Amino acid sequence: MRDLPDAYIKAAKKKIQAEPPEPKIKDGKPVEVFTYFFYVPGHPNVVVVDLDKPLDKQP
Repeated sequence: MRDLPDAYIKAAKKKIQAEPPEPKIKDGKPVEVFTYFFYVPGHPNVVVVDLDKPLDKQP
């Protein structure tokens, strides 16, 4: 396990709060929704969500 810098955690929280995932319902009950981001150690302020885009073009 790797300790993540506060800058990355802050950036990831900001991204998830800006675009929260849509709630999912199955059989009339809510189900868990998982979201993941990638971390690049040399760029702690960048939250990578699209591996096909360069670091400076991440959404």
